[in-house]
Amino acid sequence: MKAITFFSLLSAVLIISSCSKDDNTEVPTPKVKSVFPSNGSSNIAKDSKVYVLYDTNIKQYYSTKNVTVNGKNANVKISGDTLFIEVSIAANSEYVIEVPDGMIYNSELTSDNKIFAEGLTFSFTSVVGKISETAINSSNENVQKVYKFLYDNYGKKIISGSMANVSVQQDEALLVKAATGKTPVMQTLDYIHLQYW
Repeated sequence: MKAITFFSLLSAVLIISSCSKDDNTEVPTPKVKSVFPSNGSSNIAKDSKVYVLYDTNIKQYYSTKNVTVNGKNANVKISGDTLFIEVSIAANSEYVIEVPDGMIYNSELTSDNKIFAEGLTFSFTSVVGKISETAINSSNENVQKVYKFLYDNYGKKIISGSMANVSVQQDEALLVKAATGKTPVMQTLDYIHLQYW
């Protein structure tokens, strides 16, 4: 009789132990340890990997919620405790990454009643792009001069232009010169009127 009671108690303990992982209070909610690039960082290389590191192994809940990059859905991949976010980083650009609530949970959870990690938002700015000082592949002297002009003024000045008023003339450009003392570098012409010439 004592043996039966002992085995009954042992069975009850084993059953309770086996169910403990279904109790969400026993499994910690994932918390963010770090993100890369760090929030507010700048001069980030174009080949950098973007990720969120959690304090435990995680899974993604496949629902209607998605990670977004600048407001657009992004592809993600999970490896252990890390959420990798696919970002095509271009030069001179700012990126805002949003991981929504209700998407990431502890991979140890086996029940349907999941406790999700809080959402987060972080941003970064990519590296400033550089242009080559060497002119494009052309032996034309005028092309070389135009390229040098663009290179010398890159990031320093704004090249202004004007649009001809209806037909081919300089009236608008002359108005700009009269108001500013400077003549626009470029002028756009409306060639639809060529058929009437």
